[in-house]
Amino acid sequence: MKLTKKQEAEILKVYHIYWDSYLKGDVEIMHPLLADEYTQVGSAEGEVFSNKKDAVQFLYDTIDQVAGKLEMRNRKTILEQL
Repeated sequence: MKLTKKQEAEILKVYHIYWDSYLKGDVEIMHPLLADEYTQVGSAEGEVFSNKKDAVQFLYDTIDQVAGKLEMRNRKTILEQL
């Protein structure tokens, strides 16, 4: 089944809201975008979270390391249905 243009637009909207919020440090916007079954694997051994609650707390605790310090440029986004 191929994604419709409307589905692609909705997916990309959420994708951009998530990453724009992350780069600005707005965890309140990001939180509801994550699935309840969310799993996160970070770059350090202690940054593995198997539930949304712990992953979001980690974001609150560390977002200051990212907010306002990074930007995405020359981004190419490809959608694939799994």
